[in-house]
Amino acid sequence: MSRVNRLILPSFAAAALGAMTARAAEPQIVPTPRAAPLAVSAASRPFLFQDLAARGYADSEFTVRGLASVLEWDAAGKEAVARGAPVPYVTRLLVRRPVDARRFSGLVVLELLNPTTLEDTAPVWTAAQEELVRAGHAWVGLTIKPVALRALKAHDASRYEALAFAYQQSPECRPAAGLPGVPGSDGTALASPASENGLAWDAIAQAGALIRSGSSENPLRDLEPRRLVVAGAGESADYLVTFLNAAQPRVRLGDGGSVFDAYVLVGAGLADVPVNQCATPLPPTDARRQIPPQGPPVFSIATSSELARALHLRRDDSDEPRAFFRRYEIAGASLTPRPAEGEHPCEEPAADLPLSWAMNAMVSNLAQFLFVGTAPPRTPLVSIDTGGQLALDGFGNAIGGWRLPQVQVPLASYSPRSTPRRADDAASVWRCSLTGSMRRFDSAEMKRLYGNRAEYVQRFNAAVDQAVGERLLVPADGIALKANVARSAPAF
Repeated sequence: MSRVNRLILPSFAAAALGAMTARAAEPQIVPTPRAAPLAVSAASRPFLFQDLAARGYADSEFTVRGLASVLEWDAAGKEAVARGAPVPYVTRLLVRRPVDARRFSGLVVLELLNPTTLEDTAPVWTAAQEELVRAGHAWVGLTIKPVALRALKAHDASRYEALAFAYQQSPECRPAAGLPGVPGSDGTALASPASENGLAWDAIAQAGALIRSGSSENPLRDLEPRRLVVAGAGESADYLVTFLNAAQPRVRLGDGGSVFDAYVLVGAGLADVPVNQCATPLPPTDARRQIPPQGPPVFSIATSSELARALHLRRDDSDEPRAFFRRYEIAGASLTPRPAEGEHPCEEPAADLPLSWAMNAMVSNLAQFLFVGTAPPRTPLVSIDTGGQLALDGFGNAIGGWRLPQVQVPLASYSPRSTPRRADDAASVWRCSLTGSMRRFDSAEMKRLYGNRAEYVQRFNAAVDQAVGERLLVPADGIALKANVARSAPAF
C-alpha cells in the first residue's frame, strides 16, 4: 500500500487524477527498491552538489538498487513487454529538501537528470529552483543513463563504485545510430558485457515507488509526501514520452494507483528515445513517439529552441479526466540557460529572457491543481509559418504563445538560437542551436515604440500585473521584475 496520502479533492482535480488508475493489460505492482545514503564530506560530495543551507534546504545523496527488465514492443507494436528475466541495477538519487519538515508543502518533483552532455545536468531544478524552494517543495534527481554513470565514476570512482546498468547484450544487438555514449551506436564493436539504456524504465518507476513508500530507506519518509510529479527536460523529456507509452500502462502501486500524479515535459524534441538501445527506431510519425491521447495529467512546456522539431507533440489543451493536458509554448525563450561569463560559445549576446519566470508559474499552478483542484491557465500556441518555422512580429519576436513581459513589451528581439563562434566545433554548434540570443533596440526604435522611459516602465509594469492576474507569473517574480525594470531600464 502506498504511504502517500490521498486527498479528497474537488471534483475537477479528482476526476483528472482518477484517470491515472485506468488499467492496461495486466499491470504489475512496482517493487520498492533498496536505498542507502552516501556520506557527504569535504572530501567526497555528490556530483551536482549545492550548499543550500542558507536557503533552509539540505542536499543529500542515496544509492538505489533493484531489479529491472528490458522492454520491447510486442508483435503488434501496441504494448511493451519484458524481454527475459530482470537484472540488477544500481543508480543514485540526489535529494534536496527543507531542513525543517514543517516547511514541506507535500509535493515532490522527481527530475530525470539530463544526460545529453554525457553527464548529469538538472535543467528543471535550474529553471524552477526559486519556486521549488520558496514553496517548500522537495526535489529529487535520478540518474537514468549508463553514460552518466561513467561520468560519475570519473568524478569520484570510490563514491560511485557500485553504480551499474550492466546488461549482457545479444550478439545480434545493433544499437540505433547516434545514441550519445551508447557502445556500438557509432559503428564500433559492443563491449561485453555492455550497458543498457532500457533498464531506465523500471528504475524510474521504482524510484517513484520508493518515494511513495513507507520503507525505512525512503529518504523522504519523515516528510510523508502527498503528491509526486515526474519531470524531465530535453532528452529526459523524450525519455518521459517513451515511459508514458511503454512503461506507464504496465506499472501500478500496491493500492492500484499510478506511480506519478502528473508528468512535466520541458523541451521535448524528437521524442526518439527507443524502448531499448537495440530496438529498431520508430518511424517519425509513429504514435509511440507522441504523448498518449489518454492517461495521466501531462504538462508539456516548449521553448522556441526546439518548437519547430516538436510540432508532432502539439495537441489541444484538455480538462477531460482521462486526457488532462496543457501545452505551454514560451515565446522567445530558449532551452539552454545563459552560460556563465566567459563561457559563451556563441557570437551574439545571450538573451536576458530566462525560462525560470514561466517555470516558476507552471510549478505554482501545478501545485494548486494537485492539492486544491484549480484548473491551470491556458495559453495560445506560438504561430508557425507556412515553412514550418516560427512566425515573427515586426520586432522579430515570435507571435503568440506564453508571452513574458519582456516579450509583450520588448526592448529587444529574441531569437531561440545563436551563431556558433566555431562552426567546426560540433558541441558549440549544438549548444548555440539551443541558446537564445537577442538584439537590443537602439534609442530611435525605443522612442518610436514608447516615446520615453517613463512610458515604457508604465507599460511594462502593466504587462507584469496582467501576467500575475492570469497566473502566468508568480507574484514574487512580478515584484522582482518591477524592481529590476525600475533600476535598469535605459533612458531614451
